Amino acid sequence: MSGYPPAGPPAPGHAPAPRRDRRWSVLVLAAVVVIAGAVAAVLVLTGAFSDEPDRPSPARATPAAPSPASPEEVTFHITDTLEPDVQVFEVLTVSRGGADVGTVEVSVVSPEAVLPVTAPPGATTYELHVETVLADDSQLTCVGQVTIDVRDGASYAIGWSRSGDQCIATLVDDGNGRDG
Repeated sequence: MSGYPPAGPPAPGHAPAPRRDRRWSVLVLAAVVVIAGAVAAVLVLTGAFSDEPDRPSPARATPAAPSPASPEEVTFHITDTLEPDVQVFEVLTVSRGGADVGTVEVSVVSPEAVLPVTAPPGATTYELHVETVLADDSQLTCVGQVTIDVRDGASYAIGWSRSGDQCIATLVDDGNGRDG
């Protein structure tokens, strides 16, 4: 005997053969339907059957890098130019919040100097100290505190003016910068 129940009606007085084969068939069919449904649901949710063009995946929250439109620091220039009929030598020292930013010298040998400055953009206050030797060999000290709009590529020129025995140093946007 092969292990299969005999074909045909059961003999009188015997119980019918177990219906295990039918139960297993129903369970396998139910499992196939569930798996096929899950696969179909995944394909529909991912748009595999969609007629719409592919969309880029949504952006994920990641730390943003500084954008070029609002950099953390920019570079601008301060130019000191000797006035040959008035000066023979000048030393300019620039500071910000008491910290030295830089120093440049101009003379008849080298009548122009440029000090590149890197700083955060926006309104920033600088302290200026100018020591100059005039054409008549007298010496002049000029100081000043000026707030400028720091912009990338901007260019400022040192200027000074006397009022009695005081000399005030300032920065003037000379319009030679990209934004100026």
